[in-house]
Amino acid sequence: MQCHCKTSQKTFCDVFLFAVVPSESALSSGTAAYKKGEGTSPLQWHCSRRPREKAAQRLNLVLSALKWLSGIWEPFFCAISSHRCRTKSLEMRRNVSIFILINRDLPAYADMKHLFSTFFILLLGALLHAQEHNFEFISNHIYLNAEVNGKPARLVFDTGSADVYLDSTWLSESGIKYAQMGNAMVRGAGNEAKKTTLIFSGVNISMNGKEYSPMMVPIIDLRVILGDKADGIFGLKDLKGKVITIDYKNSKLTLSDKLTTDPAEGFTRIPIETDTNHPGRILFAIEVTVTPGKVISGKALLDIGSGQALHFTSKAAAKYELDKIQDKVYFHHEHGGVGGESAGYEFGIDKVTTGNLLLFQGKARYSTDHSGAMASDEYIAVLGNEIWQHFTVIIDLSKSMLFLKENL
Repeated sequence: MQCHCKTSQKTFCDVFLFAVVPSESALSSGTAAYKKGEGTSPLQWHCSRRPREKAAQRLNLVLSALKWLSGIWEPFFCAISSHRCRTKSLEMRRNVSIFILINRDLPAYADMKHLFSTFFILLLGALLHAQEHNFEFISNHIYLNAEVNGKPARLVFDTGSADVYLDSTWLSESGIKYAQMGNAMVRGAGNEAKKTTLIFSGVNISMNGKEYSPMMVPIIDLRVILGDKADGIFGLKDLKGKVITIDYKNSKLTLSDKLTTDPAEGFTRIPIETDTNHPGRILFAIEVTVTPGKVISGKALLDIGSGQALHFTSKAAAKYELDKIQDKVYFHHEHGGVGGESAGYEFGIDKVTTGNLLLFQGKARYSTDHSGAMASDEYIAVLGNEIWQHFTVIIDLSKSMLFLKENL
């Protein structure tokens, strides 16, 4: 197929977008025939003014993406700018139709290239089922609007937790009753394992049109820990393999199946460790300069459910003799987490880095808990939202990669 255009020196012909793909079988048969050499490629053409091989390659990529989807395709919309354009529908071999936009007003090919790239990114974003959530950032915690069995609820997003939790006061006020319930000992941040009521089935969570049905939901006194706005916690168990993008600056959290583009400019790539058996455990390497002569290196827990900055575990504090620091302030929380009371000391540090990226300078803490999450030996510290709120954060759970870009 050829597109012949009569163009002046300042005009051009370019492919802008496409329309209808009748069925996947039609695409498959067309591709097979092309591979056998029985005709030209459905997307092979040239313009008498300028070859458009690159545009053809772009369209091939788009059509390849479309082949995942099943059934018969609805026509895609045609976004036309304010410039005067005329369209020509060109019937292609193998029952594939496209629209060619011949633009007589745009003088620069780069402008159209930018428009096409923008459209391509937006299209793939839609195809990859990206879910965008607006959130409230309250007291260094991310609150997502949800419905639990039809009742409005604000859930704290927590990458340090695998599970969904519901607040006991919210559940009582909601009037929701569950048939299958029991009790178990639950441990979290804090010194004790506590006897906790569990819901074994029937919990249905809806967030922005997406449904989640966790199998086991602990009921805890969350509001005494985080305040009256906390109705529950939403952990990572139902987000395995997802890409989580957190834009603190614009209060948006996006969940997608994969990255449409590889973040490059301004982003720092940091390898992370994930465990499918423990979804609420994302580890990465840090280096903490306590003083110029005292540097601590190890794995840290990426915990967006924490409102703190840097919090050393009691095991790390003992190993690196942090108790010998003289300039420190004692703290004690009666309700430090799911496991009850928690205590430790606050002190100043020089800096925290990961790779060559400076994460934080200021006050840190170390725990004196003898059990629970802050007594773990699997990581040396927990890094929370006091740090992460200053970055755009992309967590690619499928490829075990963290992308960070400082918010300026």
